[in-house]
Amino acid sequence: MSTLTTTSSTSTILSSTTASPSEIYIPPRTTYKCPTQCDCFNVDETIDCSHRGLNLLPSFSFNTKRLYLEDNRVSHIALDSFSSAPELLLIVLERNEVSHVDTASFCAFHKKLRRLYLQDNKLKYINVTGVYTLETLDLSYNKLESIPKDWLVGLRNLQILNLSHNNIISLDWNAFKQSSIMLTLDISFNKITSLSNFGLNRLTKIDASHNCISSLDVNTFEHLHQTITGIDLSYNNISTFDSQIFKQTHNLQSLNLAYNKLFK
Repeated sequence: MSTLTTTSSTSTILSSTTASPSEIYIPPRTTYKCPTQCDCFNVDETIDCSHRGLNLLPSFSFNTKRLYLEDNRVSHIALDSFSSAPELLLIVLERNEVSHVDTASFCAFHKKLRRLYLQDNKLKYINVTGVYTLETLDLSYNKLESIPKDWLVGLRNLQILNLSHNNIISLDWNAFKQSSIMLTLDISFNKITSLSNFGLNRLTKIDASHNCISSLDVNTFEHLHQTITGIDLSYNNISTFDSQIFKQTHNLQSLNLAYNKLFK
C-alpha cells in the first residue's frame, strides 16, 4: 500500500515539475533598432544616414549591405567602425571630413565589400591593403600626396580606381601590379611628372590629364595594345614623344593630347 502511494506521489511530482513544450521560456531574439538619425530599408539591408550632420558613426545591423553616409561631418574611421556589419557590399562616405582611417578598418571584418566611395574628404593617406573583394575605389578630391608600392596589395579584383583631384607628386607604378584586372584609372588633376609601364594588362581607359607630365617613355603602353580604348593626356607639359608609342594600340578610339607643348 505504501509502495503504491510512493509511486503515485512520484508521478505527481514529475508531472508537476516537467513543463510542456509550450510552457518552456525562450528568450526573445535580439532585433536591430534603426538609429534615430538614419532610415533603414529592406530589413536593414540598406541604411541611409546621409545629410544628418553626424560626427560619429552609429552602430549598424549585421544584415546591412548598403550604407550611405555622405554629406556628414565624420572625421575618423576607427578599426571597429563597421565591425557589426560584416555583410557590407557598399560604403558611401563622400563629402565628409575624414582625415584619418585606422589601418585595416575596411578589411578586418569585411570579405564582401565591393564598392568604397571616399571622395571629397581630407585624406593624406589611407591603407586599403587586403580588401581583396573591392572592385571600385574612389578617393578623388582628397589630399593624397604619394602612392607607395605596397598600397594596393591584395586588391586583385579592383577594376575602377579614381585618384583624381589630389596632390599626388610621387606615384610608384609598382603599386598597380597586383591589381592586374583594373579597367579604368583616373589620375587627372594631380602633379604627376611622368608615366611608366605600370603593368595593367587589361586597362581600357586612363585619364592622366591636368598633370605635369613632360615626356612619355616608348614602353608606357606596351602591355595595353589589345585593350586600351581611351587615353587622355591633355593639359600637361609634353613636348615630345616617340612616334612608336601608340603604334600597337590597335583598339584605341580616343587619344587626347590637347594643350601640351607639342607644337610651337
